[in-house]
Amino acid sequence: MPSFNILIVGGGLGGLATAVSLSKPGHHVTVLESTSKLQTIGGGITIPSNSMRCWDYLGLRERLREAADAKGPERRSFLRYTGEFVCDTASREKLYKYDSIVVHRAALQQFLVQAATEAGAEIKVNMRVIGLDESGTSPVAIIKGGQRIEADIIIGADGAKSMMRTLLDPKIQLKSSINIYRAVIPGATFRRDPELAPLLDRSTIWWGPHRCIVGIPVQDRNKMMELVNPDDLLVWKLNSLPALDTWVFRNGKVVLLGDSAHAMLPFSGQGHAMAIEDSICLAECLARAKSTSDIPKALEMFETIRKPRTMLVSEFGESMAHTWQLPDGEEQRKRDELFKKMPYFGTSNWDGKHVDELPGLPPDPLYFPYMLAHDVVDFVSENSRITKQPLIVRRQTDDSTHFGPRVQGNYFLEDTDLSCYFKLAAQPSASSEEAVMKAPLAAVQSLRAVKSYWS
Repeated sequence: MPSFNILIVGGGLGGLATAVSLSKPGHHVTVLESTSKLQTIGGGITIPSNSMRCWDYLGLRERLREAADAKGPERRSFLRYTGEFVCDTASREKLYKYDSIVVHRAALQQFLVQAATEAGAEIKVNMRVIGLDESGTSPVAIIKGGQRIEADIIIGADGAKSMMRTLLDPKIQLKSSINIYRAVIPGATFRRDPELAPLLDRSTIWWGPHRCIVGIPVQDRNKMMELVNPDDLLVWKLNSLPALDTWVFRNGKVVLLGDSAHAMLPFSGQGHAMAIEDSICLAECLARAKSTSDIPKALEMFETIRKPRTMLVSEFGESMAHTWQLPDGEEQRKRDELFKKMPYFGTSNWDGKHVDELPGLPPDPLYFPYMLAHDVVDFVSENSRITKQPLIVRRQTDDSTHFGPRVQGNYFLEDTDLSCYFKLAAQPSASSEEAVMKAPLAAVQSLRAVKSYWS
């Protein structure tokens, strides 16, 4: 496998995770961070089962647990704002072979910096990328002040407000419809109160009309508190992205990943997990490239493999943003009854193997196995040998949007030597067939590129 010279624009959690994943196979990786020092904002972050599998693949799972000071798997309880218990996720943990943990963002960043530098990555601060030059064989990052840095591959991992994304398409706008208030409270405050002390043992989510509260216990360390200045954090606006037409730039050697490509609401608990999956998927795709001339094909495959999964997980986050904040009433009561059955999702209609085909959103019993038992390395291996990739076709009902958990027919869109497989929901109609025929041409083109490369 050749070793590529790779620039990662962005020294946040996604960029640093990508530096780890790409440095370990032997690529020469440089991270360019625009600020004068690496910093992160926020409190606890969940590292779910599928993300822990990724860190195990990199040989860093136990070190991450130590960095998180994780005494055991995360337990999560859902309650109504009245205090009424709805459900608990504890009984699901053993299903997916890897537990989930909670870590403070600052501790995660420190862990990633150490892991990236140990793997050989170089991290440079005060390096604000303001442009790209794609006119030559290799792309060039243009730094504020005039410096030009050439690389075999440039990766945009500079977050939801990505400058790199604006260079790809300046018309793309973030969706911002939800504000949140963040606070970090010392654990001692809870331990002194018998009523509050149990909250330190698990994550707790309270649902209420048009609002919700999420409590996540993290390391009770003074050094964690020193990194948080309450005066700097009043209101935090949540952002998400519409699905991008492409993540790959014109010359095929610049690509977006993580929040730069698919920023999603945090209600799925999968934002950082999608970034680490992206990074390992990209490393696996590049491992199949024999020279720099194969890079465009490898990046095309990376996007084709990752886009359907990130779209579905993002849609789940959007649906949970609505579901967690339902006003009292019939829809709220139906939600509570559904979530009371959630601990059992995955135990029926699931054989314990990886779910690779796109499921529907809950109540589809395969959604959580698909999300939490995903093996990105195995998935890349399998998809390097297939020519059919399931794409998302949405079905709008009277009460909600689904991704077709009830399939009645298989529809094929013939495109020269390629057949794309579409899953359609129940009761196909003229309008739904029309939706199939209007599926994005870009996806078909991506699949053709994959077939020509891997066949």
